[in-house]
Amino acid sequence: MALAYDMLPSPERFELKEIIGTGVCSKVYRAIDKEANNRVVAVKCQRYEKDMVSHINEEYRILRDYSSHPNLPDFYGVYRKKFTTAQPDEIWFVLEMCEFGSVIDIIRSLQAINKRISEEHIAYILSEAAKGLLHLHENNIIHRDFRGSNILMTKDGEIKLCDFGLSRDTKTSDGKRSTCIGSPSWMAPEVVACSKGDKNFYESRADVW
Repeated sequence: MALAYDMLPSPERFELKEIIGTGVCSKVYRAIDKEANNRVVAVKCQRYEKDMVSHINEEYRILRDYSSHPNLPDFYGVYRKKFTTAQPDEIWFVLEMCEFGSVIDIIRSLQAINKRISEEHIAYILSEAAKGLLHLHENNIIHRDFRGSNILMTKDGEIKLCDFGLSRDTKTSDGKRSTCIGSPSWMAPEVVACSKGDKNFYESRADVW
């Protein structure tokens, strides 16, 4: 079922604070939920534009149906921010706040003090992220943007796989896709091959690259 765009509530209950992440068409903020005892949450603000509707619908569906897994962020709801100016409205996805940020943030913080992440910690992060990825694959979802900046850590050390804007449902366990999409440095060879216009396909194993 597609997102009921015209029926979404307004997000006045959330007070946006600093930006904690940015993407091509979205920004992620730390925010306060004033109607839930000032709970700290993460809010992904996504421009609602025609060429982004399919991505927004798929991300909503995945968060709605599969976020109960311990290695995916909790999903608290979706809202519509209306603007009176000519700029497009925004869709706000409200998610669990992962206080330690992404794996990339953690590595850079350690490098700044001339330290490195240990092999034991790398193994733990990969193992937990793989559990989240396996959960998606078992439900016929390809993530298609599995990388360090989309692996988050909570203050309790829990690992959460995030950002499902490029994810797609393959419908069956052997379903395939043929769109060349993702982050260039992290795309599997079979995904890159789809850019050549030939009849190339890939399935969920491309996430493992």
